[in-house]
Amino acid sequence: MTKVHMSQGAANSWVGDEYSRLLADKVTVMAEKEDAFYSCVDYLGELSPLDNGIDEGWRQKAAEWMFKVIDFYDLDRDIVNVGMAYLDQMFTVSSLHHRMCKQQCHLVTMASLKLAIKLCEPRTMNMNDMIKLGAKLGGHFPHAAIVEMENEM
Repeated sequence: MTKVHMSQGAANSWVGDEYSRLLADKVTVMAEKEDAFYSCVDYLGELSPLDNGIDEGWRQKAAEWMFKVIDFYDLDRDIVNVGMAYLDQMFTVSSLHHRMCKQQCHLVTMASLKLAIKLCEPRTMNMNDMIKLGAKLGGHFPHAAIVEMENEM
């Protein structure tokens, strides 16, 4: 846990001791929440390579696919960072990666990128294009499956 240090401050300080204590308490609570709710779990480290084929190589392939899609549509490459954050968060906060097959993980990858594009890009991406590009990743999914995964995320 992060420790918070308070300085005593000058006696003529406009902030005052009461405010300093309140501020220190708020920062302490925020640090505790960060440790409890926003900690990162190494979901790849929890898996053996034989579980479902999800490993560092698979994650790299997912990122490369996202970059190809983004570059093809001439979108901001930072969208891939957001998409990968969604993908990692989806596998970290849920234990989906333990019970998903590789095909379902492709669906999470597609939905992560679609969601990142929706949130970061003013232009929209045609869902049929996303389905065709997803086939190159290794998944054939109907429109409804991608939308359902987006909603779950």
